[in-house]
Amino acid sequence: MTNYVTRVELRNATAVQYVQLHAEMAKAGFNRTIPGPNGNLYHLPTAEYFMSSDTLKIEDVRELARGVAAGVSAGPLVLVTAGQSTWSLVPVDPQKL
Repeated sequence: MTNYVTRVELRNATAVQYVQLHAEMAKAGFNRTIPGPNGNLYHLPTAEYFMSSDTLKIEDVRELARGVAAGVSAGPLVLVTAGQSTWSLVPVDPQKL
């Protein structure tokens, strides 16, 4: 299983477009939270997404995210990293899941 963190930037986008991006990225399998080694979930920064896959290569994840984002706004910027991550993020409140 490979973990991917993807950053998407929409050029000159509105807040409404980012709401749409979040919804469309979720449909494509991207999450706005990341699981920690302790089992807790953490909120990712705005326009960053997490995905794990046994089958997708990093280029596949990039093209999936680019295609989704391009459906929201022309010329999105996409950065995908793979592997291990470390962070200082806000934990998800389990009562709000």
